[in-house]
Amino acid sequence: MSEAPPSLSAARDAVIAILRARRKALRVSQAALGAQIGSKGSVADWECGRATPRLGNLIRWARALDCTIAITPPPPPSRPPSRPPSRPPSRPPRRARRRGDAGCAPGTR
Repeated sequence: MSEAPPSLSAARDAVIAILRARRKALRVSQAALGAQIGSKGSVADWECGRATPRLGNLIRWARALDCTIAITPPPPPSRPPSRPPSRPPSRPPRRARRRGDAGCAPGTR
């Protein structure tokens, strides 16, 4: 089995920590919860990190504790405040040249 990416591992660990805290708050033993979800002995392994629950087991575990698991999209990345595009320094308008004016000194046409 391949190792999960760090962000997925952190999310899984956070969900397991929440479910463990909920089980303790309800004063349910690991063995009783394992029997309820049909996975005896596994709850202890999941909570201490010796094993990783499959998605179906994670959902059954949450339901047994009156919890739900939701997947939401991540927030959009934060962007620095946008700046208006930089403009080159303004130049005076060019004088239109007529054909034949190129290279002539003023008044010598």
